[in-house]
Amino acid sequence: MKELDPTYAFHLGLYALSLECILFFAVVSRSQDPYAHEGIARAFSLIFLFQSAAAFTCVLSLQSFKGVFSEVVATASAFFIIATLFVCIPGAALVAIPEMRYRVWKTALTLINIVALFFSAMIVGPKIGNTFDLPYVSDTLQSRLVGAVFGALMMVLIASLIRLVRPPESLKGRSGAVVLASGTIFILLAGAVWAYLADACQFTDSILNAACALPQSFDHNALLSLVTIIANGFVAEGVLRLMAAGTGQDGYIRI
Repeated sequence: MKELDPTYAFHLGLYALSLECILFFAVVSRSQDPYAHEGIARAFSLIFLFQSAAAFTCVLSLQSFKGVFSEVVATASAFFIIATLFVCIPGAALVAIPEMRYRVWKTALTLINIVALFFSAMIVGPKIGNTFDLPYVSDTLQSRLVGAVFGALMMVLIASLIRLVRPPESLKGRSGAVVLASGTIFILLAGAVWAYLADACQFTDSILNAACALPQSFDHNALLSLVTIIANGFVAEGVLRLMAAGTGQDGYIRI
């Protein structure tokens, strides 16, 4: 197993990400009204909740490394990452097709998302070749998780684009789709930079490799956590706008 990242900026970023996500969970889950799209609200509030739990348990495991507690919370972090990914499956389908009358199409898209997530985990993950900094979790599983995260982000992005190109006279929510897609693209771009830098930015005896393009005080993991915090703001705003647009059967309202 590679040496774990001791960067304080990374650990602080995980704490901040956890706090931000729990706040967004509260905002999204409590911003519903009779015309808001409850399916999207439920899906993305759970995504924020599980993301918060994953970040919090990850940083706890890193800071308490070497011990039973660290192993337990690292396993919990992997579980919460998987839970986040699974909730993205129906969440993406609801973004693209919120209407109840298109239930068959929504089910078909959900099944496609399941296959795409599995394919991304099994095929794309090993090709990316990088892992998270989770102690006690095998590199194979972490590689699969990296691939699955990429697949889940692509699902949400494609769903946002589908929502964007659908006729505005039949379904509102184009502005929400644009904002949600923007946040997803930011995370994907940050992930690409993270994957590019990951091999060079390794630690040996708590010293960052000199070949890394970033300083030890703010490495690639810290950069990814910072961009994710910023991008989550776009995601939350996009979700709230989609909730305000309703299911396509009600008039456009604003929360």
